[in-house]
Amino acid sequence: MPTDISSLIALWNRKPEIKTLITHVEQEQEKAATYADFPGSIAPEVIKALAEHGIRQLYSHQQQAYLLCESGNNIVITTGNASGKSLCYQLPILQSLHCDSEACYLCIFPTKALGHDQHKSFIDFTRALFSFSVTEPSEMAAVYDGDSAHGARQRAKKNARILITNPDMLHVGILPRHPEWARFLANLKYIVLDEIHLYRGIWGSHVANILRRLDRILRFYGASPQYILTTATVANAAVHGEKLTGQRLRLVSDDGSPKGRKTFLMINSPVVNRDLNIRQSIAKTFLPFAADILSAQVQTLYFGQTRKMVENLGRMLRDEYPEAGDQIAIYRSGYLPSQRRTIESQIKKYQVALTVATNALEIGVDIGQLDCVCIGGFPGTISSFRQQGGRAGRLQQSSAVLFFASMSSVDQYLANHPEYLFEKSPEVVSINPDNSQIVHQHLQCSLFELPFQRNESFGTLPLDWLTSFLQVLCLQGKIHLRGDTYYWLADAYPAADISIRSIGGKPYRLLVFDQEASVEIGEVDPASVHWYVHPGAVYIHQGVSYLVQDLNFSNREVILNQKQTDYYTVPVQQHEITPADPEEEGSDRGFNRYYGEINVLSQVIGYKKINWEDPLAVSLQTLEMPPTNLQTYGTWITIAPEIVEGLKGMGLWSSEANSYGKNWEQQKALARKRDQYRCVNCGLPETDQAHAVHHKIPFRHFASYQLANSLDNLVTLCPACHRLAEAHVKTRSGIAGLAQIASNLSSLRLMCDPHDMGWWVASAAPQFHGAAVVLAYDLAPGGIGLAQHLFSQWPLLLNECLLHLESCPCVNGCPSCVGPSGPDGLGCKSEVKALLSLMVP
Repeated sequence: MPTDISSLIALWNRKPEIKTLITHVEQEQEKAATYADFPGSIAPEVIKALAEHGIRQLYSHQQQAYLLCESGNNIVITTGNASGKSLCYQLPILQSLHCDSEACYLCIFPTKALGHDQHKSFIDFTRALFSFSVTEPSEMAAVYDGDSAHGARQRAKKNARILITNPDMLHVGILPRHPEWARFLANLKYIVLDEIHLYRGIWGSHVANILRRLDRILRFYGASPQYILTTATVANAAVHGEKLTGQRLRLVSDDGSPKGRKTFLMINSPVVNRDLNIRQSIAKTFLPFAADILSAQVQTLYFGQTRKMVENLGRMLRDEYPEAGDQIAIYRSGYLPSQRRTIESQIKKYQVALTVATNALEIGVDIGQLDCVCIGGFPGTISSFRQQGGRAGRLQQSSAVLFFASMSSVDQYLANHPEYLFEKSPEVVSINPDNSQIVHQHLQCSLFELPFQRNESFGTLPLDWLTSFLQVLCLQGKIHLRGDTYYWLADAYPAADISIRSIGGKPYRLLVFDQEASVEIGEVDPASVHWYVHPGAVYIHQGVSYLVQDLNFSNREVILNQKQTDYYTVPVQQHEITPADPEEEGSDRGFNRYYGEINVLSQVIGYKKINWEDPLAVSLQTLEMPPTNLQTYGTWITIAPEIVEGLKGMGLWSSEANSYGKNWEQQKALARKRDQYRCVNCGLPETDQAHAVHHKIPFRHFASYQLANSLDNLVTLCPACHRLAEAHVKTRSGIAGLAQIASNLSSLRLMCDPHDMGWWVASAAPQFHGAAVVLAYDLAPGGIGLAQHLFSQWPLLLNECLLHLESCPCVNGCPSCVGPSGPDGLGCKSEVKALLSLMVP
């Protein structure tokens, strides 16, 4: 007999070895539903169809959403998990279906799994609503995605009233072939956009432009549909929805759904190295919890952050508890659809007790009620944390959510400041629909789809910008202006060459050669190839390790060899920043902040090989990659000169150039002679130019120059290896440590992925009038709004950095705060802490 979740929590509280790991408990109390009647305008037949599926009354927010739609409003619903958001768009669609024999409805979902799940619901409802004689329910409500067979696509074009698709198919399959969809588009009444918080960054900016193209085509067919949007809880739901659609929206946020009692447990792994604050892996920490879960038969879903983590934990659990092997399931994307459906059915029927999954189960897929959700490491955004936690107690029963904090800065910050997870979300979704490269791409698609009138609009893009874009396309010979109309001239089908998840042209293909035949296993966007898949890089795909053998720029190909390694790689880059005049400025205690356009000249000069088991075991490899140029937007702070001088006086400013003492030239010559005028790292001999001499332990850590310059502390390096070594040492300076912790914690406010922003520091930057600078910038060409939002958030972010440093128990620095100290045990934590204490009120 399964154990009640409350009994299991009580058991953990009685076990000292587990209770000591629980650092915080949060209770979400039971909440009764606020019900509302069906509006009088809803047809009895619709109410009867809903009743057949157990829906006999509405929650208050569902009624509000329907009434707003009935009044002609565009809406965005931002109620909680399992609150019945789907019915907010299903109800107006069903009512319209019943009353209007021609009206059509476009439902856009971010994933195929979510679309298929909603397709089943629509079929069930329409079967109850209608008696089908000519058109089957599966044809009235149709799925149009990459998996749809040719026959199903043709039937959808002919018969579909409710079309379920995704942004990719809208981009390449529907809009460029809109004459084939004329019946559907001309009668479109509602457009549903589900889970819009996922449309962020580059992808969200592309989707906004796809919707601009859709709007032009709808105007051509004389249709003016309403928008119904849903989203997880974010700080700017309505603003984000309006930027995405170009429409004014009414917000529905007062949640009338019931909630069961939910207990949140914050769990922090035990420290295994107190000086370095190294903690036990969350997988090992989870094992005793898993034993109790399996023994108690408590229906549990564990979210891992990567496919490899999920597969490894699944194997570990089956090895540790072989007698319960048939009670453990592993679920991730990459499995065959039939495999995924089988696992979903097993979960729903209580045939497995513990499922280890990636975020593929975060949204949409119906797996029934769960007693417990475990989240293995922060999933990147607070909205994702709440989505995953919302999987527990979805049918109002008591439930639990266990958050296992990893060693990352964000996880450890949340372990010490759990209120961040439970109070109002500070996350803002950022997109930039007017990004010049994205607009340029989609304008071509739109011109292919329909000629452009001289004064026609394209969403909210300013008319003078639009005119400039069209003039550029004329000069490129892709379009022609005749009278007041622009016509597409090229033969190309532009949508086919545009990836809506990147900027910068065609992606690079990842190729693995097997017995002289190549197999394509994936793609990488052009902006990432230099640092992500450089020669020598370790690339992991579906849990398998590959080494990059070659990067072919002309063919846009990356050649991989499958090889299991005991290390992963991290690129070392040099950046040269050129700022334009700032567009916004602000002054705060101890620093000034700015926002504006910048140019970033970057070059990968090498990479680190970091051991999986021992992150402090690092070897450096040189590499000369061609430089790249990025025009984007950034935000930066300049530290007040009096703060820098004060820290220098206290010996807490290590970013200053060193004066190496009277014997430096003599010791350099002796070191080069001892090393036989060769680089000790790569073996390159000196030619016309003398090699550099490098301090193994940084000069600033010695009491005298004589000790610092002893031959035991000196090593000869060629210019390339010296740049690499200096870049590695620089990561342990105070200003670099500040950038490290700020870059990690900024994701709590920016709702972005780690590779969406770049960071740069300088202790005395000539291009910033000699000031000490910390700068963050959008890695997307032209920017996507992240830097602009961070500009106003600097004071709050720096305060959070100081709070985290004060609560971190390490001595000199660790992976959870400013980065680990070096092999010599020297770090920059004290410098960063002193700097922040002078900048935070």
